[in-house]
Amino acid sequence: MQHPKYRALAALIVGTLSLCICWFFWVPVFGIFICLLAIILALTAIILGKKSKKLFIQNQENSKKIYFQNANAGFYSGITGLIISVICFVLAFLFTFYFKILV
Repeated sequence: MQHPKYRALAALIVGTLSLCICWFFWVPVFGIFICLLAIILALTAIILGKKSKKLFIQNQENSKKIYFQNANAGFYSGITGLIISVICFVLAFLFTFYFKILV
């Protein structure tokens, strides 16, 4: 069984990364791939945060409260990253087609 500390920290890091890279939607063609990567990272953060919270609840006496807080922050940053990444994905398609028409 993996320690919830590492899953919670991974959820927090991956959720933050998904929020950071999804804003590059304005780059034609490449922005689509960046947004897809951000969606994958956001889904990973949601899964890791959910599993880490479950491990914390099952083993509360051996875990620290900070693990649950990190898992919770990673879970919610993953949800936020997923919503923003989907919006940016749509915008990336629009920017790509717009620049294709210009060229």
